[in-house]
Amino acid sequence: MAKKPQDLINNLFKHPYTKIYFVVKDLNASIQTASRYLEQLVELKLIHLQKIG
Repeated sequence: MAKKPQDLINNLFKHPYTKIYFVVKDLNASIQTASRYLEQLVELKLIHLQKIG
């Protein structure tokens, strides 16, 4: 789990796009936690979801 919200913010600015794998790896979070973080950011309209492939 992220130690602080700043870790998640830093992760988002580190990558021009993000995916669950980056959050899991960089924040040492579970897939479920990473997914929840990203879903909450989408709900707050801070990021948008774009499926590719």
